[in-house]
Amino acid sequence: MSKPSFQYQPTGSGVALRLIRDGKLIKPDQWALVAPPDRQPGLDRLTEGELSGEVSRNEDHASLMHGFVANLTDRQAQALDLPDAAPFLLDVDNEGTLDQPSFRFRWHWIRDNGRPVVAPERNGAILIVGGKSYRLGAQTFTMIEALEGFNALAPENSDARARALSAITGFLPDEVGRSVRATGYLQRVRLAFATAFSLNIGGDQADPSITPVLHAPVSNDTPEDGASGGLLSDGQQSIFAGQFRRSPQAKGRYPLGDHGYVILAEPLQRALGVVRSVQRASPQVRREFVRNPRAVLAAQLGDTYDDVVVESLFQETLEYSKRVREIGLWRPKVLPWLAQPKEPWLPPVPLGITVGDDQFKLDRPRAEALKKLVEEAIAAGQDTVTFEGRDIPATSATLDTLTGIFPKPSPAPFPNEGPTKPVDAIDRAVLVIEANLDAVTYEVAPPKRESQAPPGLPRCLKTALKPHQADGVDWLQRSWNEGRSGVLLADDMGLGKTIQALAFLAWMRETMDRGQWPKAPILVVAPTGLLANWRAEHDRHLNAPGLGRVLVAYGAEMKTLRRRSGKETELAGAVLRVEELEAADWVLTTYEAVRDYQISFGRIKFSAVVFDEVQKIKTPGTLVTEAAKALNADFALAMTGTPVENRLADLWCIVDTIHPGRLRDLKTFSRTYEAADVDDLPARLTMLKDAISKSRGSLPALMMRRLKAEQLEGLPDKREHPLERTMPPRQARAYADALTQARSVTGSQASMLTALQMLRQISLAPLDPSQASDAELIASSARYQVLVEVLDAIAKRGEKALIFVDLLAHMARLTSLIQRRYGLPSAPMTISGEVMGRDRQKRVDLFQMPSSGFDAMILSPRAGGVGLTLTAANHVIHLSRWWNPAVEDQCTDRVFRIGQDKDVNVYYPIALDPAAPDYSFDRRLDALLVRKRKLSVETLMPPDGTGNEASNLFNDTVSR
Repeated sequence: MSKPSFQYQPTGSGVALRLIRDGKLIKPDQWALVAPPDRQPGLDRLTEGELSGEVSRNEDHASLMHGFVANLTDRQAQALDLPDAAPFLLDVDNEGTLDQPSFRFRWHWIRDNGRPVVAPERNGAILIVGGKSYRLGAQTFTMIEALEGFNALAPENSDARARALSAITGFLPDEVGRSVRATGYLQRVRLAFATAFSLNIGGDQADPSITPVLHAPVSNDTPEDGASGGLLSDGQQSIFAGQFRRSPQAKGRYPLGDHGYVILAEPLQRALGVVRSVQRASPQVRREFVRNPRAVLAAQLGDTYDDVVVESLFQETLEYSKRVREIGLWRPKVLPWLAQPKEPWLPPVPLGITVGDDQFKLDRPRAEALKKLVEEAIAAGQDTVTFEGRDIPATSATLDTLTGIFPKPSPAPFPNEGPTKPVDAIDRAVLVIEANLDAVTYEVAPPKRESQAPPGLPRCLKTALKPHQADGVDWLQRSWNEGRSGVLLADDMGLGKTIQALAFLAWMRETMDRGQWPKAPILVVAPTGLLANWRAEHDRHLNAPGLGRVLVAYGAEMKTLRRRSGKETELAGAVLRVEELEAADWVLTTYEAVRDYQISFGRIKFSAVVFDEVQKIKTPGTLVTEAAKALNADFALAMTGTPVENRLADLWCIVDTIHPGRLRDLKTFSRTYEAADVDDLPARLTMLKDAISKSRGSLPALMMRRLKAEQLEGLPDKREHPLERTMPPRQARAYADALTQARSVTGSQASMLTALQMLRQISLAPLDPSQASDAELIASSARYQVLVEVLDAIAKRGEKALIFVDLLAHMARLTSLIQRRYGLPSAPMTISGEVMGRDRQKRVDLFQMPSSGFDAMILSPRAGGVGLTLTAANHVIHLSRWWNPAVEDQCTDRVFRIGQDKDVNVYYPIALDPAAPDYSFDRRLDALLVRKRKLSVETLMPPDGTGNEASNLFNDTVSR
């Protein structure tokens, strides 16, 4: 029997790949079983491509996208019998200049000796020259696809041509390597691509002027209600602003001089068309626009783009916020924040700034001192300042960063919002609230309600409640009767918070219908994706009329709710028909709608407001949080399964929304419970939990928090197994080398986190999984040895397992390793962040199908840790660990939930350093997670912890 070999066939959409042995096709599901070891790098890369959506397996072949083929390494391509890399240079030239309609790209292929390539034929990533096939590299393929796409556009379609140039931006200014060469003109061209804008507000309050400031796409690190600096330099921004004002319409491209151009994404061009109209409008329209730009954009663009696109177009930058504060509009609050690290498994790093590779903490006095030095240096024309022995650039970007860390406080206390303000008179941007940040300026201690409603289940309830759900409804009713202004329902996920809320709201509605309490609408605020579920759950659990007539106040329905009486009001678009909201029995809306139309929502007296997934407003001082706190409701019900998501201030903000003043002001709260140097912090946190989760006399507890394992009868046992194994020699040597390197770090935060990440990766496996055979990979890794022993036992019993690992290369390798080791008819299914909702549910359904044999699914913790029910498995293996134990618990809960009828086993493979087992990274991290998990349950300790925990882990592991 001959060795199998791959055959490829280029197509218009990709490359079809087939495996042949003795003239017969082998199905892709069998490739991992029959392909020899030297094919493994290619097979692992194919699996990674499946996870990213670039490869699909069909009945008899795999379809590879051309871009995927171009990105293969030489070794991977050889393992798949694909052509060698093309030894040619793509020489790019042009006709005309970018500002001319006749501009086109030209190119030709040349050999290393400078001679042209004769009659080349290209099919995607495959180039045929003289009857021989070659594979284009990633740079060459991407470049030529972009060039052809540009030339295919009609010359008169200048805006589309301008946007197409953005795909070439990374290639034109500089040499991009030996595969592509650009001529002199193209090397001088500079392109900038804008996708969003902010506003620079000038003039005065009576007659403001507005200028758009362009921004590049926002990264994941952009803080909430803030954005990165402007896309253009000061000089370029000035040129753009002048051209923008002189043109009657917004254009898709603006020249900036010196071969520079800024290109606008199509939605941004539409949005700036609205801005251009506002610039030409009356002072009243300009005032109304700067008070609520997002609402105006939604009114004008909502029929063309969905809410997500419209939401992303406008960035409320720190620059804009400072200017708005000067004319009495939005005032950003002075609050600390934690910067998230690039590695998501790590905790937030302490507050500070990064200069090059160095990162150091700043408190307010040091930040203000540094800011003053930078301001003085800029005024004196100096490029840098020396601060605490470090050279720091003296630039406006440095000032923006320092201002963003510690915004300047408002010069005066915020005024109270007048309750009798006419709804049509929009003379302020937001409903200014007493924020309780530095002192308690607003608190509630309402007396027991005079009109008592007898507790009990509502007549319209048609679903039988579980005992804990009936207890929850009773707690809500007693809280309402006893005069609570609001409560927090923080039950673990899966305990039915929504049905408890619906039963309580139906009881309230029947109380109002009997005349025992004044009639008023009920407001439900939730993320957009959950609002349809609220309507479905309402109809499932309540008989008609249920909560009564529902009014949808989000998405496309907002168009009919906006008050429009004349051109200027239509352009502003920020006022709702309050009479329609007041006439509804219950209203469904989003947090963003409450923020954008807070003046309208704030006018209505609601009988109750429900904040579902209330962690959406966990951040103090943001627009959405303060808009929620400005709502006028007789009773507020907050619901979340994670009352403390990142830091204890999350809990303070939620409680301050439903029961202002109960946890005092934020400054006092943080000093009491969040200070890193508090020795008795666990004891204090226990007191905090008791204070909000225990009743006080006849007054029910402010928070109800119950766990699944304690409430759901019939759940099987859950057993946890930390499985330690000494590192084999190869892993131990790599770990020792990493320790030596870690001990030589500079002591900066960035260097410390890099060292921890290196130790974490080696503790999983010292080898690149794509460069080792199955036997080599297992023999080199203590965790892999534990993994296969556990899987061997599970396979022997014919049961199913979930394996969580956050590295794509290991996910890909595990699929083929497991298929080969256990002779599975097809590769194990995987779920990563690239698997979309429909495909994800299809894989879940297949895995959940009854079967008598062994199977495994491989998941990333973030993508597979939420929203999935995988009770067909009763084993969970955490091959890689996450800093936050709540993430691991969510992963385990895919199995340990309603519908599970087997005992659940959870495994934590732990690699031990043979030289110092007790100081091993895995053992120290496991001990930290056990401690954090216990404190989170018992004392509400934030599961993400603080940057000190990373420092402690580093010291415990490295500095011993």
